[in-house]
Amino acid sequence: MASRFVIASIHLAIIRTLPLMKWQHFHTILRTVAYPNQINIIAPCSTRKHNLLNPFPSGYIQFRNFLIVRLLLNYGLRIGELLLLECSSIKSNIKGDKFSLIVTTVEEGYGPRPPPSLKNVWGSRVLELDKQDYYFLSIYIGKIRTESDSHDFIFTSSQGVGKPLSYTTIHSIFSKIDDVFTSNYPEYKSKLYFDALQRLTPHVTRHTWAYLTLQRIYHLRYLKSKSTKKHLTVNHMKIIPSLHSTVSWISQ
Repeated sequence: MASRFVIASIHLAIIRTLPLMKWQHFHTILRTVAYPNQINIIAPCSTRKHNLLNPFPSGYIQFRNFLIVRLLLNYGLRIGELLLLECSSIKSNIKGDKFSLIVTTVEEGYGPRPPPSLKNVWGSRVLELDKQDYYFLSIYIGKIRTESDSHDFIFTSSQGVGKPLSYTTIHSIFSKIDDVFTSNYPEYKSKLYFDALQRLTPHVTRHTWAYLTLQRIYHLRYLKSKSTKKHLTVNHMKIIPSLHSTVSWISQ
C-alpha cells in the first residue's frame, strides 16, 4: 500500500480540483460534483483508510491507475500519448522548482510491441507539469513501477515482466471505474436529465480538460480586463481635479 504521506498528498490534490461551470455538452464532460466523485473512486487505499469504492487491487495497480486518470484529466492527453510516456519524459529544471512532461514519439522496434503513434505533428510537445504530479510520478517510477530491460515506458503491466500497457487495458480501467460510478452515483447517469454523463471514457477526460482550460483562460482574462478598467477609472479620477485647478488658475 502507498505510504500515509503519499495518500495524504493525494487527498489534498483531490480537494484542489477546479469546479466546472454549466455547458451545453455536459454529456461529454464531468459535472461539478461528478468530477471529484470520479477522483474519489480511484483514490488509492492506505493502511489507515480503505477506499471501498476503488475497484482495483490495493497497492501497485491502484496507484498506477490513479496516476493514469490524473494525467488524462490534468493534461488532456490522448491514450497514445499517455502510453508513449517514458521515465525520461519527466524532468525538472536545475533549480528544481519547475517541472516538465515531454510528449513525443519513440523509434520503431523499441520495446516488446509496436509503439503507439501521435495523432499529428502537433502531438510532440512539452507540458508544464504540476509539482504534485511530479512528486507522484517520481514515487511511482522510483519505488513502485515494475522495471523492464526492454523498454522505459512509465506505465507497465502488473503481470509478468512489466510489459507496456495497451489501449485495451486503459479502456478496461475506465470501464471498471464507470461501473462503480454508475452504481454509486446513478443520478449523474440518469436519462431523466439532459446533462447526464453517458459513459465515462478516456475521451471524456480530454473533453473535461479542454473545458477546464478554456474556463481558466476566460477567468484570467476577465480578471485582467476588470483590473484594467479599474486602473483606467482611477487615472481618470486623478485627471479631473487637475483640470479644475488649471481652469481656476487661467481665470485668475
